[in-house]
Amino acid sequence: AYAIQYLSKRVKPIILVGIAVKGDEMDWHEQRTFDYTPTPYDVSKMKFDWTSGSVKVDTTNTGGGKQFMRVLSEELIPEIEARFHVYTETRGYLGHSLGGLWGYDALLNVL
Repeated sequence: AYAIQYLSKRVKPIILVGIAVKGDEMDWHEQRTFDYTPTPYDVSKMKFDWTSGSVKVDTTNTGGGKQFMRVLSEELIPEIEARFHVYTETRGYLGHSLGGLWGYDALLNVL
């Protein structure tokens, strides 16, 4: 990021926060599937089986998006703001795949 900032003289410094999961790859798939889905995935309504990694997705392991937003807004963001000088008016979110789904849902329903 510093090289890009140096070359462009237009990129402002950022604080980039990555959220990790404790455990193995299966734990990672389970947690991201739950956290990044805004609603439970009902296979009978969708008529489409879906797996996230090796996790078969259904109503029991999806739909935690609102809880994830609460953790970010009530715990993670205040912790970052307590440790660093931040400009809240330029806060952003970047995600792809299920992380992009979660971000899109947050944009539509929270912001």
